[in-house]
Amino acid sequence: MATPYVAGSVALYLQAKGKGADIQLVKELFQNTARPTTEVGNDKRISSVARQGAGMLNAERAIFGTTHVSPSRLSLNDTANDRSARHTRPISQTITITNRGPARRTYVLSHMPAVSVRGIGANGVALLEPEMRDASAEVQFQSERIEVAAGKSQMVRIRITPPASLSASEHWVYSGYIVAKPETIGRKRDARSLDEKAERAAKDEKHRDHVSDVDTVHVPYLGVKGRLQDLHVISSSYSPPMLINLRTREIIGSRDQTATYTVVDNDYPVVAFRAEFPTRRLRTRIYNAETGQAVGQIPGSANDWLGRNDESENNKLSFFVWKGDKATFEDQQRIELLENGRYYFDLTALRPFGNANNPRDYDVWRSPTITFKRPTNAPVAESSP
Repeated sequence: MATPYVAGSVALYLQAKGKGADIQLVKELFQNTARPTTEVGNDKRISSVARQGAGMLNAERAIFGTTHVSPSRLSLNDTANDRSARHTRPISQTITITNRGPARRTYVLSHMPAVSVRGIGANGVALLEPEMRDASAEVQFQSERIEVAAGKSQMVRIRITPPASLSASEHWVYSGYIVAKPETIGRKRDARSLDEKAERAAKDEKHRDHVSDVDTVHVPYLGVKGRLQDLHVISSSYSPPMLINLRTREIIGSRDQTATYTVVDNDYPVVAFRAEFPTRRLRTRIYNAETGQAVGQIPGSANDWLGRNDESENNKLSFFVWKGDKATFEDQQRIELLENGRYYFDLTALRPFGNANNPRDYDVWRSPTITFKRPTNAPVAESSP
């Protein structure tokens, strides 16, 4: 929803309930009372939670509704802890339903599945258009009917099983909504034969149906089938990193290639690479090719929370330059020129959910060995603060 629309709806809520409302409760109520929507052109296919979140905001429900469910969303993460071959072990969750109305209420629980989507291709590269499939999780409730007294809360256990038909190796995103709807009481009547008393009863029934609709709440859930940590940030096959000579446009990338740079008149390498998945830690480590000793990092190469590249025109590659200098590991601002000689570097990227202190959780690409050979009249080593 557009920010102005959300801001205006929250203003209406505060006007009705008072400015002292708890902001976390307000957020949860707006999530509870949102309306899930369908895919454009297919009114029977509920859009993925990844696309629409809790759904379309509904200010009337948020203000006049008297049902609250916490948590207001269920993040199932991936199925990494499921050791079964098909990653179909049920995931247990607990929600708490609070009846903020004046009377005891019975809630009927149900499951509204959403379409499953796949955004990563078989080659580990993000798809230009996500693939969709009508495969949904299986949801089991501790009880499908929950009675909650006025002003009280009731906990409900839920078991969500990832879709069996989806491959764990394809990292499908599955999602849907847990629905809690107050049970209505009353009989249908023939309006043509109603007397005045029956007409009032019919109006009361219509009011009850409206209350039931206002107090119907949804809790979105979302998970990934498969192990996200198996996804690679740096691809070794689709589009591996490369060094591009800024002056001559010569490209090298494999370990058996080499190049010499004078670092004069743009004669230095540009490091080009693709991040196939976001990473929260990208680093380089320069080595002296003769001794194997680490001497520093490439200035400006360290990056935290780097977004992924894709196939769009302006986001196919990421870049940084290497002008034959180095920064210390402790301080990227402390930069020195490397002495003439042969060097190579490792480009490392932390995989999803990886431990930054565990080397096995990184993708590592080792560059070709290159030579920096400045003219004799150029400075060999120079420090900058």
